[in-house]
Amino acid sequence: MRKVAKEKDLPVSCRMWLAGLFDGEGCINKYQNKGKNWFLNVSIVNTEYELIEPFLVFGGSIFKRKNQKRNPTFSYTLRGNISVLSFILTLMPYLRSNRRKKRMLELLLFKSRNLSDEHKRQYEIPLMEEKVKMIVNSIECGTAAP
Repeated sequence: MRKVAKEKDLPVSCRMWLAGLFDGEGCINKYQNKGKNWFLNVSIVNTEYELIEPFLVFGGSIFKRKNQKRNPTFSYTLRGNISVLSFILTLMPYLRSNRRKKRMLELLLFKSRNLSDEHKRQYEIPLMEEKVKMIVNSIECGTAAP
């Protein structure tokens, strides 16, 4: 099994910095492949490699995109449901954008339905599902999250 980052592996200051950069530059989506399986994808694009390189702690890859009219850009991509769930759970508490938090929580709930029992225990999914629903409701109502 692929090693994914755990919250304890990253100092709080690093998690906060990564969350801030992801808030401003990142994107998270769910996609359906030809086999009708859903999977999660995280991407971040920036003109400076050094800014997105720290995200490699979660796995994924960075590739250079050449654009003849502008400076080259670098694109970080993280695929794989377990890796993306680890990414979400590690950075979620430090995100500032309520819209992005809501989206990540919805994707977390969406994917948690398809996880094996072992992964649900590993990521404590049953314990967090109710809290996630409460946070999503508080974001929608504009109240403080518990």
